[in-house]
Amino acid sequence: MVDAATSFKKAGYSEEDSAQLALVASLYQNIADEALTAGESADFIISQMKAFNLTAADSEHIVNAVNEISNNMALSSADLATNIGRASAALAVGNNTYEESLA
Repeated sequence: MVDAATSFKKAGYSEEDSAQLALVASLYQNIADEALTAGESADFIISQMKAFNLTAADSEHIVNAVNEISNNMALSSADLATNIGRASAALAVGNNTYEESLA
């Protein structure tokens, strides 16, 4: 939790948001198909929040959407995180929503 909160604080989020985001990063670590460090989980969430202009209040949606797709499709959450992490900034510039990007 401390590592994740530190990553969020370094990214410019407030202490309150960093604490909330650390909980979401921990949730993502627990549901991910692969073992992730707190830093990797936090970095993924930060990249998606910045690319799609999401707030800390929206952060749980990132994890829920990835989990939903990995549970229902032949993709792992690690595959989704890796690929969406690479393409999210470009897709966001093209006015694609987070959901469209995951699809």
